[in-house]
Amino acid sequence: VDISVATKSWQFWLLWSTFGLAITGSYGILSCGYMLLMESFHSTCPKIVTTAFAATFVSTMGIANLGGRIFWSLTSDYLASKKPDPFHGRKLTYSLMWGVVPPMYLLVVWSVHHGSQYPVLCLALFSFSVYGILSSFGGSAATRPALCADIFGTKNVGVMTARQLSVVMPAAYLGPKLVSYFREKSLNEAIYELSQKVDQKEFFHAFGTGKDQLPLLIEQKTVTINRLLEMLPPSVIDPTPFVYDQTMYVMACLQTLGILLHLTLKPIHPKFHIPTEKQHDNQIVSLDCNATNINDNHSTNIALENTNNNNQNNNNNK
Repeated sequence: VDISVATKSWQFWLLWSTFGLAITGSYGILSCGYMLLMESFHSTCPKIVTTAFAATFVSTMGIANLGGRIFWSLTSDYLASKKPDPFHGRKLTYSLMWGVVPPMYLLVVWSVHHGSQYPVLCLALFSFSVYGILSSFGGSAATRPALCADIFGTKNVGVMTARQLSVVMPAAYLGPKLVSYFREKSLNEAIYELSQKVDQKEFFHAFGTGKDQLPLLIEQKTVTINRLLEMLPPSVIDPTPFVYDQTMYVMACLQTLGILLHLTLKPIHPKFHIPTEKQHDNQIVSLDCNATNINDNHSTNIALENTNNNNQNNNNNK
């Protein structure tokens, strides 16, 4: 398919949007991997989740990305070889690759909420889910050229893939922004809830003002979750591990929307294909045959006309 035609097709923009929706959450995870682990499991697994462990965890996130590129590329080629049309194999690969990600976002939330009961198991499930999300991210990038080739052809696959990758910049910007926004929102909500449990006089004694100034105190970082927990009984649960819940729900919704849009993807209509050399030669032969037929018909008409004229002249002479 010609580049100018391909970039105007709905398939091109559908691929562009689904790719963006799928990788936005992954960029968010990459931006907060260290803090996500420390805030979620440092309090429940203090002997395991240390600074060194968190640094190693961040390093292995890159390995998960690389592993996804290899695994999903091999899976894509295998499924494409089993289908009469490779496009359907690639489409199935993306359905599997993106389909496992929303449950993994939800598994992150579940593992954090049950970390106090099953710390080691939940930490393992948490790590597995994060690695799975990032492997899908790597697989999406690695198999994108093959999917573009199956839809638009191999002639301009490099240019088409490069134009598809233009969605990376907005996704890389929105992912961390969403994580930061929902984290701050959850932190503020947690502080408001904890402040309601603190006695008014004790609050004034600690911060020098009443609760009516709480928004300003939060903005100035004067009131924090840790400061409020010091003023409350030990039975009060620390809400810090749960500040990423809203983020994970939003990312799961974005990924689900990308999957639903991906399921509507269809091959581009053959009428937009660039004719192959054989088809082009057949068209030339067809045109030559038509021209020959026209010339033969024209010659036949001239011969008949001459014959009629000769017969008429003979009759006149008689």
